[in-house]
Amino acid sequence: MFLSVLIHFFVIRGTGLVFLKAYSLFSRPVFELMGLTAFILLIPMFLSSNDVSVRFLDGVWKWIHKLTYIIIWFIMLHVVLQRLSIWSVLISIILVGQVASFLYNFMMKKIRSQIV
Repeated sequence: MFLSVLIHFFVIRGTGLVFLKAYSLFSRPVFELMGLTAFILLIPMFLSSNDVSVRFLDGVWKWIHKLTYIIIWFIMLHVVLQRLSIWSVLISIILVGQVASFLYNFMMKKIRSQIV
């Protein structure tokens, strides 16, 4: 996922930012800031996605990789704020499904703990 975002960034905006040295974040559209935020949050996930980090970071590793649940919101905002398209509809459906599955899992754990 990180490498896909990295390629997307450099193909769409990164080369222009590097060569033109246009680093002003405040003049960027909101959807670009959402994408940039998702990209920045993916960096620690990418760096800790190896067996050594899993062993070394232990419980912290799980918290770092739970950033996925926040990143998906930023990606959805990045896509939806650009324009209404099939991609914005699809990512919104995926996000609703992810939230629904999280809530279902949470409720089932609560019910199981009350039964046992």
